Parts: sequence; structure tokens; C-alpha cells
Amino acid sequence: MAVNGIKDQLHSEKDIKRSIDRVQRIYQFAGVSHNFQHRWGDEGHRFYKELMWPIVCQELWNSF
Repeated sequence: MAVNGIKDQLHSEKDIKRSIDRVQRIYQFAGVSHNFQHRWGDEGHRFYKELMWPIVCQELWNSF
């Protein structure tokens, strides 16, 4: 799971999209593309708990 802020001043949207594409290709090559997700937050560089925690909780729940 990767979450980036659309208004992040540290990394450009172009660089983030390029990096996400690379990570997705690695996961696809490994045959586990379903294990990677990316989300965009509405603001800048920060922790997006509303995007992250539901996924973390769901994955933890599914692991039992």
C-alpha cells in the first residue's frame, strides 16, 4: 500500500506515477499484483489515516 498526497511538494506527480508504475510491474512479475495498492490523498505530504487504516485492518482481518 502506498499513499501519496496529490499536492505533495516533495515529489512531483509525474515522479510518483513513474515510481508506482515500476512497483506495479515488480509485483506483476512476481505474480502478486493483487498485493499492491496505491491511493492519492487530497492534500500534501502527510499520513492519510482515512485511506491507510481501512486497508491495513482489512488485510489483518483477512490474514486470520
